[in-house]
Amino acid sequence: EMIICEFRRLTPGQPRPQQLFHLLGLLRGIFVHHPQLTCLKMLIITDVLDEKKAMLRRKLLRILTVMGATFTQLDGDNWTVLSAEHLIQRRF
Repeated sequence: EMIICEFRRLTPGQPRPQQLFHLLGLLRGIFVHHPQLTCLKMLIITDVLDEKKAMLRRKLLRILTVMGATFTQLDGDNWTVLSAEHLIQRRF
């Protein structure tokens, strides 16, 4: 499994959908070349004070859900899990 600990923009400006799809394409390449990786796990916290960040994180969760992500409780937190199969089969 691969766990993403932090996902943030390094450049100023508005986020664009193609940036997320570019990242997912890079991750897809990693999973294709490393079949021992079975899933991508992310702890996406939407309950934050910055409403803009909260909204973007909720949008990310919706996109990942459409892609086939599931949710699981780990140590009391709700983690987002995207299987390698879903990630590899999806074209970006």
